[in-house]
Amino acid sequence: MSPHGSAGEMCCLCAALGRWMEKVGRLSATDSASWNLMKSIYAPQPLASPVMGMDCRPPTKRQQAQALANMYMARSTKEPHAPEMKIPSARRGTLRLVTEAEMDVALRELSSGTAPGDDQIRCEELKQLGGETKKCVVRLFNCSLRTGQVPAKWRHGTRVPIMKANEPASSMGSFRSVTLTSTLPKLMESTVACLVSYCTEEKQQQKKVLF
Repeated sequence: MSPHGSAGEMCCLCAALGRWMEKVGRLSATDSASWNLMKSIYAPQPLASPVMGMDCRPPTKRQQAQALANMYMARSTKEPHAPEMKIPSARRGTLRLVTEAEMDVALRELSSGTAPGDDQIRCEELKQLGGETKKCVVRLFNCSLRTGQVPAKWRHGTRVPIMKANEPASSMGSFRSVTLTSTLPKLMESTVACLVSYCTEEKQQQKKVLF
């Protein structure tokens, strides 16, 4: 361990010890907060991934992925000479762009008769799109895939209460919440799922040929 790393860990330990001593000094047999603290200490703790990296800094996404890979490897094999699972330092390949044919497959899988979201577009309307309009939608999806961005409104939904069958309308418990999301992002999600499924099957077929 490097001296720089040791100093960072010591800072974390000192800060944690200071907070603990402060809480211990406030413990009281008649204080409900004290009893809640003791309950939380003795309660079963869920398995958690490390939340702090070197020098008390939050770990990067790559470090989190590597920690998850190490934990998975330790639990999945007991072979002492098993190769280490290393997260690649760079992306080996990019997902290819979607095609109009793949979007047509996703369109057929969209459920008809559902309420639209904020975009006020119904599934039936998308299924009746002409050729030029479909090309525009495909370009929109591919632009989103290339940039890694989607319109902000696609991330929002409208929550509406739906009354349960045979329940009184005077009770709040008689309603369930439903979130209506825009139809275009649903179509994009389904289209990308078709693309990923196709690419996965293609890779598996290549491996079968090699073996």
